[in-house]
Amino acid sequence: MLNNFVELKKGEFKTIEPLLLKSGLLGEEFTDNISNSFSKLKHNFNRNKLKVFVGYQKETIISFCIIVLHKNLYDHTAYDWHIAYFYTDILFRRQGLGYKMLTHVYNFLTKTKAGNLSLYTTEDNLPAIALYIKFGFKESNFLGNYNCYSMCLNDYSLVRR
Repeated sequence: MLNNFVELKKGEFKTIEPLLLKSGLLGEEFTDNISNSFSKLKHNFNRNKLKVFVGYQKETIISFCIIVLHKNLYDHTAYDWHIAYFYTDILFRRQGLGYKMLTHVYNFLTKTKAGNLSLYTTEDNLPAIALYIKFGFKESNFLGNYNCYSMCLNDYSLVRR
């Protein structure tokens, strides 16, 4: 069973790289190649424009959630968060780890005074969609082959334990 969830600190980004590669989530759709994707993520991580949360089993990272800071579209003095990458190693799925990770991230984000949390997922990713809806995300719109989901972070009636 999972031991704990933690936020990676500066200098620890390299610890997530093997699982990030294994996930297959990084590819040429955002940059020229995977190496550039790592460099861009690491740069934004070091500039505190994204946060990385990981789940450990013993001393092995088996799950991660990378969230990116965005300016709020309606209020330029406010900001929102977006889940850019969310992954649990295939050997550890269907054990409730995704819900626990989302709970950890959500509870952290409600303390940041951000307005919303959003994410995109493919329309055929039914297990993920079920998780997001169970957690309280609402489908907000459709973008290409992606469903968009969002939730309000300052609705304190949703705080999870």
